[in-house]
Amino acid sequence: CVVHARPGEICVIGDWVSIGHGAIVHNCTIRDYAVIGMGAIVSDYATVGTWAIVGEGCLVKSKQEVPDRKIAVGVPAKVIGDVTEEHVKLWTRYKEIYVSLARRYREKLREVNV
Repeated sequence: CVVHARPGEICVIGDWVSIGHGAIVHNCTIRDYAVIGMGAIVSDYATVGTWAIVGEGCLVKSKQEVPDRKIAVGVPAKVIGDVTEEHVKLWTRYKEIYVSLARRYREKLREVNV
């Protein structure tokens, strides 16, 4: 993924956020536990709420908001549903797997001389 902000500004990424491969988050706010799908773009001054899900390839336009616990997809992003407790349980498990992998990689990573 690419995380970028304009000079003198910031991109805020909350706790336990998942950002997919190839996603771009630019000068925006992504609140705790949000999920940004692969290849999605979250543009300037946009906000993705707590436990919100932005689908793969989605475009969250400048100043657009995806509310807490909503699922947004499409170009531009459109809310299509609610994040259920089942989503929360599933994504919590996925997020724990990523944390476990990061620890394992840090512990097992070795230099390879080619």
